[in-house]
Amino acid sequence: MSLVLALLVAAGAAPEKDAKAWYEEGQLHYRLGEFDDAIAAYKEAYRLKHLPALLYNIGLAYRQAKDSDKARFYFNQFLGDETDPKKRAAAQKQVKELDELAAKPAAPAATAASPEAAGAAPPSAPPSVERLIAEPPPIEDEVVVTRAAPPAPGVPPPVPPGPPPSERSRPSPEPAPELPAMAPRSKPPPAVAEASRSKAFPWPGVATVAGGIVLGGAGLYLWQHANGALGAFSAAPHPRSEVDAQLAKTDGQLTLAAALGGTSVAALAVGAGLLSLSSEAK
Repeated sequence: MSLVLALLVAAGAAPEKDAKAWYEEGQLHYRLGEFDDAIAAYKEAYRLKHLPALLYNIGLAYRQAKDSDKARFYFNQFLGDETDPKKRAAAQKQVKELDELAAKPAAPAATAASPEAAGAAPPSAPPSVERLIAEPPPIEDEVVVTRAAPPAPGVPPPVPPGPPPSERSRPSPEPAPELPAMAPRSKPPPAVAEASRSKAFPWPGVATVAGGIVLGGAGLYLWQHANGALGAFSAAPHPRSEVDAQLAKTDGQLTLAAALGGTSVAALAVGAGLLSLSSEAK
C-alpha cells in the first residue's frame, strides 16, 4: 500500500521549470496582453539565468502595463549589465521616451478598455532569447537600405565617362635617350693634395707654438719647484755637506728650467713665423 501511494505522489508531482520554460511562458502572456503574468514569468526566468535581455523584457512588460517608474528601473538595470552598443541604444531609447512622456501634461482620463474589447491587436512580443546559455541575440534597430531607381523604359543606361579627349589623343611618351657614360674623375697628384691640405690649416705653425707653450710651462714649473725646495731646506740648520749637495741640485734644476724657457721662447718665435707665412700664402 505504501509503495502505491509513493508512486501516485511521484506521478502527480509537477516537474520543476527551467529558465527557458519560464521565459516561453512569459512570451505567451505578453502576446496575450497579460502583462502582470508575463512580468512574473520573466522574473522567475531571470532568477534562474541572469541574462540582461530578460531585464529588458521585464521593462517592456512594465511599460505596456503603464508602470513607467518600474519600466525605467528595469531598463536602467539592463544598461548596467549590457555592454553591446546596439542593445544599449535600444534601452536608452526606451528610457528617453518614458522621460518625454513623463514631461508631458497628463491627458484627461478615458474609459479603460482591454485590447480585445477595443478591437486592437495585442502588443508584439519582446525580443526573443533563443539561447539562454550563451549571450542573447542583439536588439537591432530597423535598417533602411536605399537602392538606385531602375532606368526608365526606352532610356539606355548611362555610360561611364571615359578619359578626356586630350588624354585619349596624347601619344605615349618616348623613352629618354641613353646618355654616354662619363669617365671617372681622376684624383689629383699627391703633391697637389698635400699643398691643398697645408693651405687649409697651418699645422706646422700651430704645432710649433703648442710645443713652445708646453716647454715654457715645464720650465716654469721646474723653476718654482727648485726655489720652493731651497726655501724649505734653508728653514732649518744642516751640515755643510748637505748644504753643498742641496745647492748643487738646485743649481742644476734652475739651469734646466732656464734652458726650457729659452727653448720655449725660440719655439714660440718659430711658430709665429710659420703662422705668418701661412696667412700670407692664403
